[in-house]
Amino acid sequence: MPRAVTSQATVGHDGAAFSSWLKGVGEVLRHPWRWMTVDLTKPAAPPAQVEPFERLRAHAAGSDPGAVRARKELRVATLRGLAQATGKPMPALKD
Repeated sequence: MPRAVTSQATVGHDGAAFSSWLKGVGEVLRHPWRWMTVDLTKPAAPPAQVEPFERLRAHAAGSDPGAVRARKELRVATLRGLAQATGKPMPALKD
């Protein structure tokens, strides 16, 4: 018996669904906010006060007398803060 050719034989095989799915995937991957998340939780503690560090940094950036000493103190303070934040000892300072 000869095979009948009908329109039902090609339903779902034209690739339209697959093409639209691929288009949707491409739009999601090109979206600029795809990796962003929103964290609405409150911080556990208030941020640490860094005003003395900022004052020391501003003084070290200047050219007035004592700026060299302030740069050394700034390096010590920075290494101390890094050691505290990472929990790893920092290299010893050489004068």
